[in-house]
Amino acid sequence: MAIQSAYSENPKTEAAVQDAFACLCEKLRGIPDLVIIAHGAVHTTEALAQAVKALPDGVRVFGGGACGGLMTEEQVLIGDAVLGMLGLRVPGLQVGIAAASQDQDMYATVQQTVQRALADVGRSGEIPDAVIFLSTPGNEETILTGLKDIFGPHVPFYGAGACSNLETLQSGIIGNSQVYERGLAVAVIFGDGLKSMSFHSGFVPSAHSGRVTALDGPRCILEIDGLPASTVYSNWYRAQFGVDFPHGDAMQDGLTLAPLGRSVGKLDHLELFALTAIADRTKAGGLRVLTDMAVGQDIRMMLGMRATMAARPARAINTAIDLQKFQRIDGALVAFCAFLARFLRDDLAAVHKNMCVSMMGRPFMLVFSCGEQGVMQNNQVVNGNLMVSAMVFGT
Repeated sequence: MAIQSAYSENPKTEAAVQDAFACLCEKLRGIPDLVIIAHGAVHTTEALAQAVKALPDGVRVFGGGACGGLMTEEQVLIGDAVLGMLGLRVPGLQVGIAAASQDQDMYATVQQTVQRALADVGRSGEIPDAVIFLSTPGNEETILTGLKDIFGPHVPFYGAGACSNLETLQSGIIGNSQVYERGLAVAVIFGDGLKSMSFHSGFVPSAHSGRVTALDGPRCILEIDGLPASTVYSNWYRAQFGVDFPHGDAMQDGLTLAPLGRSVGKLDHLELFALTAIADRTKAGGLRVLTDMAVGQDIRMMLGMRATMAARPARAINTAIDLQKFQRIDGALVAFCAFLARFLRDDLAAVHKNMCVSMMGRPFMLVFSCGEQGVMQNNQVVNGNLMVSAMVFGT
């Protein structure tokens, strides 16, 4: 299995794609079977569509936006002009790809997109060895339900919110020659090479917990335990940290340190949590969040530490390696929450160093994502924020 990464910081999309692809082919000593692209906001949907159509026939192309930057084994790349590629050249590798625009009936869109991806590789009705999916943020739970209903929880999943601009939700979702401003792309992978999936948070539960008692839509918590959600959370924050909840520019860093945790079951006696980021507070005293919630949902304030956050992507790699007992690592694709990357902006060199050590110098592409999806250790398929989703390839 040959895997390599390449990148460009050229703001001209066609040149960026051609330069990165040429570098990829040189490193692989041939044309890749699959190219995964992550791109900044400078690269528009129209420009990407023209650029990927110019790639050689037979190359499977898959990708989406990166929120502020990405990493390869060579360096940290920050900015809206970045464009990264991860290329796989593997004898016997079969990849089916399909993409679609986001639709009001997203469940039906997922079902149809998966069927087209399977048909693209001539494996309709079969269960792939791995599934990778990228989507514009907002419909993650519906997408996961659709995928789980088709494949079940035992197929390795790598999922990420691919968005290069959070305000406009510009995503540039790529599925072969199709590129959508807001959409979904699914890649089904069949092949003998081993893949291992790891999905982590690295946060620990605090003593502060409650139950959602009122919502204003699936992503706005109005009440916790019958009281205004913002008031309850502020009280938790003050009790935990001894200071009032921050405002202004410091607010997002405060929210990153203490997200909400949703219990998703247990592994042995250990309770597992998926994280929900708080986006802001509403004038009505609610909390606007970035995953779907439900009335009756038990939630808990979770706690993160800077050193743990910086080590989390590397630890996710280590877990994936241990699960599969790889004798050799060939490469990896990692989704790392863009909010975490922003919080760790002065420590990204340490994140990169940790990744390179865990990957033993092998190629990887780590993308700053807007939501992460995967399979927890107890086989629960979940959507989360401030998490790490990693897929490691090896033998």
